[in-house]
Amino acid sequence: MNNKDDDLFFKNLEEKIKGNSSKSKRKKIAIATTASVLAATAIVVPTVLYASNSKFDIEINTNVDIVEEYTTNVKRGMLVKDIKVQEIEGYTFVGFYKDADLTQPYKDNDKVSKNMQIYAKYEINTYSVKFPTSTNFTVEGEGIEDNQANIEYNTEYRFKINLNVGYGESEIIVKANGEIIEPDSDGYYTLIIKENVVIEVDGVETLSLIHISEPTRLALI
Repeated sequence: MNNKDDDLFFKNLEEKIKGNSSKSKRKKIAIATTASVLAATAIVVPTVLYASNSKFDIEINTNVDIVEEYTTNVKRGMLVKDIKVQEIEGYTFVGFYKDADLTQPYKDNDKVSKNMQIYAKYEINTYSVKFPTSTNFTVEGEGIEDNQANIEYNTEYRFKINLNVGYGESEIIVKANGEIIEPDSDGYYTLIIKENVVIEVDGVETLSLIHISEPTRLALI
């Protein structure tokens, strides 16, 4: 091999070495890039999980004057219908609405996805006042049908016991749910309705004819 051939041989060898070195560098760059992508992906995943567990403030307004608006904190994705509300004595919770006029109800599948202001609708409870059936007396009071009146919660209710002809009282006793109640000067009994009430009346007696006024006695003979 002459000198010219030697020069050509070493030149080719040098170019191959340079080429292999470039490939090696490209592989290293590719590996580094892949590692960076994986690292970036690893950072994103926890962020997504955290967002799915985030919570929102829900401001709740009611149509009951005695209750002020209040705020509760619930998880993202919770059904609106499952949000807990305050229990209000004498009222029954009906449902949640989107507007203050209570005309746009939330659907069963509506979910919490942000801070919200919602409106809770309540209806006032109605309770019964039941009176005993008797031939000795009648009961005078508003709204009585079939010996019962249906009255809204926390309403004042007045009634009176009127004795029928031929009956009097030795010591009439009126009870509401077992508790003795007293009449006012006009003979009316007053209740503040907060629950169902059962009225009892005792002490009404049959009068003998000698204790009945003359016109009434003559009418009964």
